[in-house]
Amino acid sequence: MTSRVDFLKSLMIGLAALSIGAGRANGQNSQRFSVQASGIYSDLFGDQFTALKAGTGFEAQLRYTRGAKSLGGGVQYTVHGDSDAERDGQDAKINLLGVFLEPRYVISLGSSRAAPYLSARLAIARFDVRVNFSNGEVLTFNSSGVTMNGGGGILVSLTPRVNLDAGATLGYNSYNDTVGDVSGKPFDMHLGSGTNVVVRLGLAIGIGK
Repeated sequence: MTSRVDFLKSLMIGLAALSIGAGRANGQNSQRFSVQASGIYSDLFGDQFTALKAGTGFEAQLRYTRGAKSLGGGVQYTVHGDSDAERDGQDAKINLLGVFLEPRYVISLGSSRAAPYLSARLAIARFDVRVNFSNGEVLTFNSSGVTMNGGGGILVSLTPRVNLDAGATLGYNSYNDTVGDVSGKPFDMHLGSGTNVVVRLGLAIGIGK
């Protein structure tokens, strides 16, 4: 847990330094529409997620920009492990899939080179778990829920149509109670709520005029 916290602190400090160093900026894509692909790092915290390992994955989105404001929508996907299962020699596969909307506001400071921004994200998420036990039994369950995040980042203009996007959000997640299965035997599963952090690094490419 300590290493995860130290990593997140270092990351947030780095993003803050990038925002300060951006200087005078307005930074959004010049085109009204853009597509974005990013690698993401995601971690969940809470009573039911103590064994869940941080995961990596990707997101893809389409964004509409008008001045300093923009609205993006897309999908995010990460793959996680389970430290308890791995310690016991089990094979755990945990996937998180979300469909999201993300409004964004770029802080204009006068230049087109780079810009800090503020963002929020609302996602409908699905939590899928499969654990293959060493005795041959298989545990499976899935649960749907919502996540609500806020944060920001920085856009750096690489070309008139391409921006580098580095950002991070912190938020709240809540998953519904569900029924799991262990080799045909059902059981009740409660995931409840917790918090999360998502870190993103990717490219936004303007399309059209």
